Amino acid sequence: MRIGITIGDPSGIGPELVLRTVPKLKGLGVYSIYGNTEILIRTARDLHLLGDFRKIRSHVVDVSDNIRFTYGSSTISTARVALRSIQGVLESDADIIITAPIVKKTMRRIVPGFIGHTEYFANFFKVSDYAMTGLWRDKRIMLLTIHEPLKHVFKKLKAKLIADRISFFRKGLSRYFGISDPGIGVAALNPHAFEFSLGEDEEIRRGIVLARRRGIRVSGP
Repeated sequence: MRIGITIGDPSGIGPELVLRTVPKLKGLGVYSIYGNTEILIRTARDLHLLGDFRKIRSHVVDVSDNIRFTYGSSTISTARVALRSIQGVLESDADIIITAPIVKKTMRRIVPGFIGHTEYFANFFKVSDYAMTGLWRDKRIMLLTIHEPLKHVFKKLKAKLIADRISFFRKGLSRYFGISDPGIGVAALNPHAFEFSLGEDEEIRRGIVLARRRGIRVSGP
């Protein structure tokens, strides 16, 4: 298994995360880190992590220039490093990609319309139907909307969309996790479920009914 890792925006926590966590990946596969050696050396030196850097140095693939940067201050230069890191891993033969944090606001200055890793990857692979999924113990959690301003979320909550995403999730659980007949729970938009509802509860209910008609075991909120 080949693992490709980005360093993210050098001004942020990305390089530190790489330095602290990648040495622990032993035995999980062959990994490559896409970024810049000198940037990682500087971060390692500043954080007294040179010992960790030596463990991963041979795995670093230089795809960007070394730059001057200030921690906590994202610039066009640091965004370019992050972008080249992403492009480098996408152009590689990695089976699994691990991404370090970026600053989306700065990324939009060099990639107009940039929303996030998820959408950028989908565009690169020419995929139109995709979702962001999280894992926690034996749970698989899929988001209905991603990178969407909260004030716009309510308008997107339509019964058909909810049912379609539930169907998509079911297929993904079967294909990627071997769960052939999953029980799917749907969360409410409001943390208090239907209390103080503005009508989204009815759309969620209708979406669940539509999904059940498709033979999916679904409940909630």
